[in-house]
Amino acid sequence: MKYLVSSCLAGVACRYNGTASLDAKIQELVEQEQAKMVCPELLGGFSTPREPAYQTLEWAQKLDVTCVVLKEFSPSCGTQMIYDGNFANHKVVGEGVTSALLRQEGFTVISENEFMEQL
Repeated sequence: MKYLVSSCLAGVACRYNGTASLDAKIQELVEQEQAKMVCPELLGGFSTPREPAYQTLEWAQKLDVTCVVLKEFSPSCGTQMIYDGNFANHKVVGEGVTSALLRQEGFTVISENEFMEQL
């Protein structure tokens, strides 16, 4: 299986506050070249809150990935819950704009939590 994963899950400090959300298993997939990293927010070139990056969709299509693993709670990447945008650590049910776009285009999109459950 090929994966496209959120860069922050692979250890890249690209979150809105300059940190990463390292997941060792996802980092290992990248190191083993079973996954490619992407940060929809950085690809979009926007500041927080960031617009969705259509380049992420282009990458997923170009790389012919079978699954996309994105960071839960991100307004761009969240798959089931997202932060409400008030920077008060409040989450609401919903999906990020990039997750929605990728799903609309037929990609399987899961969170890092769902990914860990599959192992």
